[in-house]
Amino acid sequence: MRRPFLLTCITTLGVALLGCGAYAATPATSKADAEAARLATTVCSNCHGPGGDSVSPLFPKLAAQQQSYLAAQIRAFKNRSARGEPEAGQYMHGMAALVDDATIDALARYYARQKPPAGRGGDPALINKGRALYLQGSSDHRVVPCASCHGQDGVGNGPIPRLAGQHSAYVAHQLDVIQKQQRKAPVMYGIVHDLKPDEIRQVAAYVQSL
Repeated sequence: MRRPFLLTCITTLGVALLGCGAYAATPATSKADAEAARLATTVCSNCHGPGGDSVSPLFPKLAAQQQSYLAAQIRAFKNRSARGEPEAGQYMHGMAALVDDATIDALARYYARQKPPAGRGGDPALINKGRALYLQGSSDHRVVPCASCHGQDGVGNGPIPRLAGQHSAYVAHQLDVIQKQQRKAPVMYGIVHDLKPDEIRQVAAYVQSL
């Protein structure tokens, strides 16, 4: 007769301990999220805009970016380990070096939850040619369709970044520095190293329009 009572006590204690564990984890997460929101609205917004919807093409739009991609990029800037991009690397290292891992993850969560930036139109001829490259690739240069990794709608997936709605000038610049191997992106380099400048502008115009 005592066994059911004992099992009930053990089960109740287990639930209580799980509850305590969840409660203990919540303040730390909440603190990181609060700090991330503060940084995003008071520091990061100076360049990347409110909610990550930047106005200047010098600075990428972060709104609705893939969370794991964004966290990896911030860490790469912090550790000087991957980007290798001379223009942004030094400045962003100075910013990223000031935040810990929990805040980096919280910043990535913050921006991933923001409203996606609206696509913007441009030269219809550029956009149409860019659409063909993005969706079909180029047999001339053995370029696979961008959509095969970044998705038909350009939203990306996990470590693969969102391109939809991004500044065309920013996208074009990134492809340029990847071609010149100033930004360390060996997979992307293998795909885009033969693209011509006109083709880069076309793809960039198309993803901006999404």
